[in-house]
Amino acid sequence: MPITLSCACGKTFNVKDELEGQRVKCQICQSVLTVTRQEDEALTPLSGALGEHQEQLPDAETGEDSRECPFCAEIIKQKARKCRHCGESLEEYIDATDVAMYKAEALVALDDHLASHEAQEEDLKLIGGLLSGTTIFCLVGMCLSLLSVLIGAIISSDAGEGALVLGIIFGIIFTIAFLATLSSDWGASNIMNSTKPEKACQRWFNALKTNRTAKAYAAIAPLGRSADEIRSVQFTTIKAHDGAYSFSDVKSYRKYWKSIFGGPSGQQRGVALGKIKIDQKFDDGSVLMNLELKYTSFPTVMLAILPFALLPVAILITVVQKRETQNIKKLMIQRNGKWYIMEGQYQGLLDHAAA
Repeated sequence: MPITLSCACGKTFNVKDELEGQRVKCQICQSVLTVTRQEDEALTPLSGALGEHQEQLPDAETGEDSRECPFCAEIIKQKARKCRHCGESLEEYIDATDVAMYKAEALVALDDHLASHEAQEEDLKLIGGLLSGTTIFCLVGMCLSLLSVLIGAIISSDAGEGALVLGIIFGIIFTIAFLATLSSDWGASNIMNSTKPEKACQRWFNALKTNRTAKAYAAIAPLGRSADEIRSVQFTTIKAHDGAYSFSDVKSYRKYWKSIFGGPSGQQRGVALGKIKIDQKFDDGSVLMNLELKYTSFPTVMLAILPFALLPVAILITVVQKRETQNIKKLMIQRNGKWYIMEGQYQGLLDHAAA
């Protein structure tokens, strides 16, 4: 026989009798209640303040961490971003109380992460060294080019002159490439150390785009480093990927963002970062950023015939390519002088809610 509980917030629940003697959470205020058959007495919450460390307890009505889908009324997980029954996206239909609780939980997890020496060591491993493999390759190329120049200067022959000319040409190419990749390495390694959120957001995006994924992953708050059933980015004029994605580590995170920067089969996609600005500042120190992303897309087959008709195909690509601009929101917060991205996906629950 179900047991009736009354919370101090005024909500009344019917709880399964097998939960008698256990503690559950009120779905409204998230206070912790003890299940008892004393129906006449409202139970006093054991704890209910946002931001406190609370153990994961079942909801009073369902016996698990769940809620009701606003579309089909089926029971789904409390933090679900997509209904597993009807398939509808739920990111824009999250109750304000749930959003506040999730944000508070995310901030507590971030503070715990920063207080943990082991967690900080793991972040340093993710960031790794300053120089990427591409930068080291360019550095080696510069050294070999310099060697070629020295040999050409020493040898007084046609071969020496050839080595001198090649050394100068490739030296210039490798030097430019080295400086460009070194700048990208520096930015990706200092995402969190940026003085302004706009710069941190720009460095995070560029790190993802240039395949410095581990460095970008380290700049995400702990609860934002995993997500399930993320719908692929949708466009109005550009062809999009089908299906959904999830990530929980650097490898799966790289795959997720690769689907954003790269088009589906048969399509080439380019993404450029436009204007970045602060949309809103909050009392808890978080800021909501607005990122302008400019997309272009054209058929891959054009790249195959480009070498045979460079100018005509280049003109054709310019004519047929499709363009689209999207503005996304990203919630960031500064802790201990470092900037963190609250959620790692294209636009998450907190990004939607804050907007």
